[in-house]
Order: sequence, then C-alpha cells, then structure tokens
Amino acid sequence: MIKLFIIIFFFSISLMADDSFAVVNTQQKGVSKGQLKLIMKGTRENWPSGGKAIVLLNKDDKIMEDFCKSFMGMSYKEFQGLQVQNNIRSGKAYPRKVSTRVILALVSKSKNFIGVVPSELAKGDNIIGVK
Repeated sequence: MIKLFIIIFFFSISLMADDSFAVVNTQQKGVSKGQLKLIMKGTRENWPSGGKAIVLLNKDDKIMEDFCKSFMGMSYKEFQGLQVQNNIRSGKAYPRKVSTRVILALVSKSKNFIGVVPSELAKGDNIIGVK
C-alpha cells in the first residue's frame, strides 16, 4: 500500500512539473516573449537583431501541447490551425517537427533557430529557455 502511494505521489509531482519552453541561442537573449510568440505563430519571420528565424517544433505532441497552453495561451490544435493559415497565406513550408535532441543541437549551433523542449532541458551551451 505504501509503495502504491509513493508511486502515485511521484507520478502526480511529475505531471505538475510538465512544462515546455521555447529555446533560443544565447545570441538572441534580448528577444521578448511577445516577439517569440509572433515568430512561433509565423507572423514574424526575422529576429529583431536581424536574420531569418527558423522554427523547429517538437515531434512529441505532449511537449507541444504543454508549450501551446503555457507559452502561447492556446491549444495545440488552435496553434496548428494558425500555422496552416499562415503557411497557406505566405506559401511557405510548415515548421519541421524534430526530436528534442535535434532541437538542442541546432539551437546551440546557430542563432537563427528557435525550438520547443521540455523545461528540464531548456539550458546548456549557447542555449537559454524562455517561459
């Protein structure tokens, strides 16, 4: 009985801790949350400091659902609909869906990438998380 309680307790804590962050290269540290939202929505294409913003979405739907709810203030379904509208209007390709590992590697190497990762991984060499 105690083991079951401990398992349920830690599972509940892990569910409460689920958060996802936008991650950017440290060279973009001056960018605001509002500017990042515009980039993620596809209504802004360039970084305020110059250069094309390249959006990478996480292929894990749970991570994207958490991110859309906590960061974007909308459901993942609404976010996907917004992406479709913006891409049809602009004629551009959809953002790529890749793994967390790929997002972290690309963001750490180039100031142009922005991606979505679990909060516990939103740090590292040349990476900052924005919540």
